[in-house]
Amino acid sequence: SRRSIGPYREYEASGNSVRPILRICKRWDRIGRSRTPPLSLIVRLAADLPQTIEEICNSPRVVLRRERELEQAARIREVDQSCIRWLGRQPGRSLIEKAGSRQRLMAVVRKEDCDTPENRVVRDLLVRCRTAGRSYLARNTNFRTHERFKSVQKLVTLCEKHLKYSQLASVRQLVGTAQPNYVLQHESRYRVLWDAYLRLVKQEQVTQSVWQWRDRVWLEWLTLGLASALTNCSLRSPAHRQGVGICPEPSTGEFIDDSIFGPWWPSVGSVDSVYLVNAAEIERSPIADWVKNLLPDAVLVSSKRNTAIWTVLDPVHPKQTAEEISARLTEETAGQRHGDCQLLVLVGGGKKIQQGASSDRVRWACLPLMLQDSPETWRGIVSECLQDA
Repeated sequence: SRRSIGPYREYEASGNSVRPILRICKRWDRIGRSRTPPLSLIVRLAADLPQTIEEICNSPRVVLRRERELEQAARIREVDQSCIRWLGRQPGRSLIEKAGSRQRLMAVVRKEDCDTPENRVVRDLLVRCRTAGRSYLARNTNFRTHERFKSVQKLVTLCEKHLKYSQLASVRQLVGTAQPNYVLQHESRYRVLWDAYLRLVKQEQVTQSVWQWRDRVWLEWLTLGLASALTNCSLRSPAHRQGVGICPEPSTGEFIDDSIFGPWWPSVGSVDSVYLVNAAEIERSPIADWVKNLLPDAVLVSSKRNTAIWTVLDPVHPKQTAEEISARLTEETAGQRHGDCQLLVLVGGGKKIQQGASSDRVRWACLPLMLQDSPETWRGIVSECLQDA
């Protein structure tokens, strides 16, 4: 699908969404400032699933299982070889004598059992919804009165109730990967929950993948932050119309499917234009070879001075890490002619923005994960990169 908004075009291609940088930066700026909690997957499930969960938990699909137990002699309908062997071991000459004072004999009894593969999936869905819901509520405590918060809260309560008191409480836990059977794929009620289960599992897999590649995700987060800062301090530039491919699922931690952004025409500083180049295209960028050998994560390429950027995520000791990396870069570049290139180290995980320098050409900054909380300071860091040497 494709739609046009003035000179900006948005469309879907090969499963990816293509959006103009200007719109992406505006959305990035609003993160953390919204008056409504985010519309996460668990919010959608809280709107779609409660009725189906109630129906299935109150009347789950059952199967008849054959079990052997002592039964009143008058009610026996079926026996098998094991029952006959048991009967042979009992004292007495007739059935009445063998039945004893309680008149019970071993027989095959058919009982309803809800411990089926599809009900194990439903139980696992309830556990996952409860976990995701609790996490959502913990992150959005400032929106207790909002309808989305309340709907997720009701879903969590519903899941907890049925996990304790419904027939599904006796269902065994799901072991391994769930495999769809005929009921999950074709029974109307179970199919709704199966689709929700797949979406929830997929989201958890993406979250685990993101954590595994958290340094790359941090780099992409800073890339959007740099693009936002450049957009906010620039005139109407060609970069604003540039389409950026966004993947719904990360590929080795990467959601953005582009490596070069720009040009921006800054209204601050002394440069005419600036490009943002990621690691994949640094070899083609006009920076000194000795800088390329240091393997920066990104480069701001401008008409007068370039800025090589290194990014690290360290929530434990961000300032110490920033100072160590800056000192190492200063030592490794001591014999080089810096020319029109400066080095910048950005370490994420701090509570507030802290800045420093290990030399006149090597600067560092500790950044909070939510750069939107300090927009002016963040734009100031980026604006310094646009000043003339």
